[in-house]
Amino acid sequence: DLSKLSIKEATGGDILRPNHVLIANGGKHLELERHGKSVRAVLRDGEPVSGHKPSVDVMIHSLAQNVGPNAIGLMLTALGLISRVFSTCGPRHRSSNESCV
Repeated sequence: DLSKLSIKEATGGDILRPNHVLIANGGKHLELERHGKSVRAVLRDGEPVSGHKPSVDVMIHSLAQNVGPNAIGLMLTALGLISRVFSTCGPRHRSSNESCV
């Protein structure tokens, strides 16, 4: 195994769980909604946001609304672009091309 994490493309209704990674589908926005004690993935159509669909802005906004200040995540981008750790309270760390391995 290359990773101890379970990684899959998100489908509507997937429950967020520790050690499981959901990847947004192309052409749909990935939103997260609270259902009782769990948080579930919801896929929605809609216009691109800032030119992107899926849009990380849409996902982070839904995460902030449904999980609040306890949410934290890691956004990885293609090599040559900036990656960052974020929380719903704002950016926590930014890396540059020079710090990428």
